[in-house]
Amino acid sequence: MKRILLLLIVQICLAQTASALTTYGITVEPSVKVGNEILHLNGYGLRTKYLMKIYVGSLYTSGPAESTEKVLALPGGKVIRMNFLYSRVQRLSLLGLFAEGFYKN
Repeated sequence: MKRILLLLIVQICLAQTASALTTYGITVEPSVKVGNEILHLNGYGLRTKYLMKIYVGSLYTSGPAESTEKVLALPGGKVIRMNFLYSRVQRLSLLGLFAEGFYKN
């Protein structure tokens, strides 16, 4: 009986980690494939500004990391995915902000 219960708990945990989650109507996948590499969800969150929900951002890496330094030190690729919720974000304005942010960093 204990083995069956343990097996059931393990299966439930594996099923939850393997399925996508939905937040604010956005599906966040547990992993993404980039070329031949599979990256795993490291974290996700909602970006707000002046009480407006702007986007859901998710970070995919080759392994878990709790800080910027650890993320940058990880081997392999990294993916930042941004799913916009606020429809008034214009493409050209967004590209300009990205360029400015990269330049400042």
